[in-house]
Amino acid sequence: MTTSAKESKTTMAGVSERETRSIPLSKLHLSERNVLKTEVPKDSTKQLEASIASQGVLQNLIVTPEGRGTFGVVAGGRRFRALKALLQRKAIKGNYPVPCVVEKEHVIEASLAENVNQTPMHPADQYEAFHALQEQGQTVAEIASRFGVAKQTVQRLLKLAVVAPELLNAYRQDEIKIDALAAFTVVDDYERQLACFKELKNRLWPQAIRSWLLGEAVDTRRGIGRFVGKTSYVKAGGAVSGDLFENTVYLTDAELVCELANKKLQAAADKLAVDEPGWKWIEITHDRFEARNALINLSAEHVDVPEELEAEIASLREECDDITELFDAYYQTDDLPEGYADEEALVTESQRIEDALDALEEKRDDYMAYTDEQRACGGCVVSFDGEGNLTIDHGLARKGDIPKETAKSDGSPGAADRAGEGGDTDTAGPISNAL
Repeated sequence: MTTSAKESKTTMAGVSERETRSIPLSKLHLSERNVLKTEVPKDSTKQLEASIASQGVLQNLIVTPEGRGTFGVVAGGRRFRALKALLQRKAIKGNYPVPCVVEKEHVIEASLAENVNQTPMHPADQYEAFHALQEQGQTVAEIASRFGVAKQTVQRLLKLAVVAPELLNAYRQDEIKIDALAAFTVVDDYERQLACFKELKNRLWPQAIRSWLLGEAVDTRRGIGRFVGKTSYVKAGGAVSGDLFENTVYLTDAELVCELANKKLQAAADKLAVDEPGWKWIEITHDRFEARNALINLSAEHVDVPEELEAEIASLREECDDITELFDAYYQTDDLPEGYADEEALVTESQRIEDALDALEEKRDDYMAYTDEQRACGGCVVSFDGEGNLTIDHGLARKGDIPKETAKSDGSPGAADRAGEGGDTDTAGPISNAL
């Protein structure tokens, strides 16, 4: 390839006469005989713009004379578009010399050959090129600018430096996919990577690779990892790891993670003890379901409900009973109650009363609380859920903590009646709807 003026002519049997020369950009245009009709992605053109701006046109365009000193580009349309974009940005001038091969015959064949034979650069080769430039002292920003790619793309590919060369070769041979290759970047131990590759040869799934390499490492996206959080963990001196393409961080010191989780849970338990005094016990745990398994749920009760609210509820319940009787009478006699024009009016009034009653009962539920008696024998479990959110389960009791009271000693209304019904006085009596 050359950018000099008219340089050579070569004639071979079966091949048309060609000429290599530099042609001003202003004399070039896209030929209708270019076989590439589909519009190319803008990102790829931007990469070429960056490459040409820094290194010039490294591959000749193939052109054909189209009269009046102009030439049509039959192969190299992406390079031509990149040059035009640079011209529009005034990065180059109209007389910019473009290296071209002038093809006078077999134009379509030439265009087809170049476009069909174009092979995109393999990511592993891209990495090696980026890495070599980095070794020469170029920054990520400079490499990205030179190749016309995003800085994040360069950063991700440069992380392949921690992957064993054997794995890169396996990637080139299509023995491993890019997402699986990225999973190996969670550690920089070549021997461990290769041992993992050998053991998981037929099941090279990203998650399986990460789990094998990290062992007990904790994922910050869920559970205890999210509950503790990367910030607190790193501040405590913990080491982290992450793979190439996923924005996932792994906390590799499982013991420290548990320690920090316990501290955070204990702080929540201490606050609960101050905010809600009277509980017999407050327990912290990493497994809330296991902790709850052998416990009994106490039922909260309505406590200190305003008398006015209770009176409104009682009044609406009477109205509800009254309209139910009206319905019963209507269905038996088919006579509408006095004051109702039709059945729809009766239904509407019934619905109004029910809605009003539901609203008041929901309001009364704001006064649901555990009694002093329940707190004295029950407790709370402080933990976290699968999404890493703090959870507090109230009103749980251990079976042995529930008081064993006879019906005779039960001070609740009706206790004497229950005892007189032949109930076993040695049987544990319930405490304020405890069960």
